[in-house]
Amino acid sequence: MAQAASGLNTATISRFEHDQSDISLKIAGRLMFNLGMGANDLGEMLATDKKGFPFGLAELVNGQRPALAAKITAYLQQDICAKPLAALIRQTLPYLQRSVTEDCRLPLTLEQQLADMLAYPEKWGNFEYYLITSVLPYASHELTSLCWQRLTALTGQTLGYRREALWRLGLTALLHDDTPLAAQIATDMAAISKIPGLQLHFNNVMPQFLAVVAIAKHKDLTSLLTALRRLGADQLAAFLARAAQEARTKPCWHNQVLKDHHDPKLAIAPDAKLMFGPTLGRLRKQRGLTVSDVLGDWSASAQSRFEHGKTQLGFRSTIVLMQRMIIPTSQMQTATDETSTFRRYRLKIFDMASNIKETHRTREDFERVLKEFHHTTPNLPKGLRVMYEGGLITVLHWAAPGFLPDSDALYASPSHDEQSAIVDYFRSLSALSTQDTELLNLNINRIDQTYYDDLITVILPHLKPQTNVAAQLYDNCTNFMYGAVYFHVTSVIPKLTAAFKHEPWLISWWPNAEVSELQTLAKCYQQDTPQTRREAEQLVADIRLLCPYDNSADSSAHWLTTYRGKGTDVQTS
Repeated sequence: MAQAASGLNTATISRFEHDQSDISLKIAGRLMFNLGMGANDLGEMLATDKKGFPFGLAELVNGQRPALAAKITAYLQQDICAKPLAALIRQTLPYLQRSVTEDCRLPLTLEQQLADMLAYPEKWGNFEYYLITSVLPYASHELTSLCWQRLTALTGQTLGYRREALWRLGLTALLHDDTPLAAQIATDMAAISKIPGLQLHFNNVMPQFLAVVAIAKHKDLTSLLTALRRLGADQLAAFLARAAQEARTKPCWHNQVLKDHHDPKLAIAPDAKLMFGPTLGRLRKQRGLTVSDVLGDWSASAQSRFEHGKTQLGFRSTIVLMQRMIIPTSQMQTATDETSTFRRYRLKIFDMASNIKETHRTREDFERVLKEFHHTTPNLPKGLRVMYEGGLITVLHWAAPGFLPDSDALYASPSHDEQSAIVDYFRSLSALSTQDTELLNLNINRIDQTYYDDLITVILPHLKPQTNVAAQLYDNCTNFMYGAVYFHVTSVIPKLTAAFKHEPWLISWWPNAEVSELQTLAKCYQQDTPQTRREAEQLVADIRLLCPYDNSADSSAHWLTTYRGKGTDVQTS
């Protein structure tokens, strides 16, 4: 309790945990940070009562629009969101019963409602993606083009966070035989895919980006689909194949009376806090809602004072407010709420390191940021604090290889005492948070032989497929194998190959590519034969094809060649 309430009042936290009182947003943010709890963990907890707006990705990938309609109907029956939003949802629901290739046109009044609702893409979430999936397949050239222009006008990390919107809207727009828009989409997507500093965001969806460009240019997807299937991403391959078949299957139509009501004064700055009155006030206005539309058990005057930054709503009331407006808590990942402290610093380091030559950054610049972060973690469990700080150093090392020599003191391995504290921290947990796994992925190669087997043995029982935690582990599972072969901890290799198998990860190819590389590296390490060399070469070629704009393939090639056959040497010695 003392560690969880570090910097807070222990009695206040105790009363909150026993449901005897609410806490402020500031206290909630600090509490989550102290717990190593991320925004996704909060969203997952809130989703257990099914009050969150349905995600809908599985239904989109599998072509099950009526199944998504059933989920949306069940959501509406709970009477959670504001009445005007519920009315719009009911108006759009029938379109989920139609085929996306049906030549159907939206009423002009609905088109205008959608143009206004989709005017601010910097905070698009599940609700907006539902609108893209349900009704934009039947939209006019003007509405689709307007949405595309607004989305691609975003810059920097804000654009990176909208990676799902880019491929969803791109594929939706390509359903129509709209040559000018297709040409624009191909040009924009090709340029966006190559933006330096955004590969951290785009790698997971790069095959979708490549498919959008290829479909827009009438190019064949066979090589891309074949590579995906070889890596075990069968669902994604099937989805993209269907998208290619459905493209340009219906005529384009025009809406000459559509108006752009975008108000620049309602735009939200990239560094704005999400769970903050003025931000939520802008989001309310973006959605065209009145104050009375969003009230819970608080007054209109309290809401007004909150939106003007003069007072705060409690943490629980703010959650209710967000549910009324269908704003998912996962949006905190893209904001600067205190719960996102580590992610914010991680992206800051990554951005600085990725543009290091252009901006002439020095060692002192990075050291200053690391010291600044250090002051935010004074009383956390030792292992957690060590991983926070080590994670930022790893990001620097990965994003700017060669910037500092490997012997630089900044890259020094944690002490034995610190490594032991990391193992003890994970051993103390009954469940992992996504923040824990993110930190583990960034620190795993800083653990040496002494603690490696113990750490892996403690972590693997927490691997529950198709959870957010599993997704984090799968997304970076090769890091575990890299450490095993680098430190020659051969006892770990069979544990890893048994634990990580190909899973149906829907739209993400990356976890299956990681599993393929983990399994291939294990084979190459244990035996260097013509067969293992061919498997390694094919894997590198597939990764290079599917992720051409960063050094992922080069990194894979390094591990698959440098350490091939080394396991035999270890066993012999």
